[in-house]
Amino acid sequence: MTTLAAAILAGLASVLLVHELGHVVAALLCGGRVERVQWRGLSARVIAELPDQRAQLLFFLAGALATASCALLLGALAFVVESPTMALVMGLVAGMHLAHAAFALWPSGESDGARLRALLCGEPSSQGER
Repeated sequence: MTTLAAAILAGLASVLLVHELGHVVAALLCGGRVERVQWRGLSARVIAELPDQRAQLLFFLAGALATASCALLLGALAFVVESPTMALVMGLVAGMHLAHAAFALWPSGESDGARLRALLCGEPSSQGER
């Protein structure tokens, strides 16, 4: 039971960190400038200045791509570890990452998916705020 609780806490922390780090790295690689990362309990937002629409598109996709990549890596590693408990924990955390990536791209509220939809449909949105 303690292992499961630790896995859930580690999973939540790693999902949030990997997702936001994806946004930060994308902003920097696109020539943008990260102003700050706002942490709000179990959510966060990266505020960045981005040079153009292409950079915004990559910025909004980057969090989910980073999280999904981490899910794939953890899922693959779960098949090669020898400990069944560790494999279960890694599979659980991989599932959390994959679920978060899917929900992040769902176009509702202030999600990355909603911001992507606004960007692609030409609707006004706050540039570089995620």
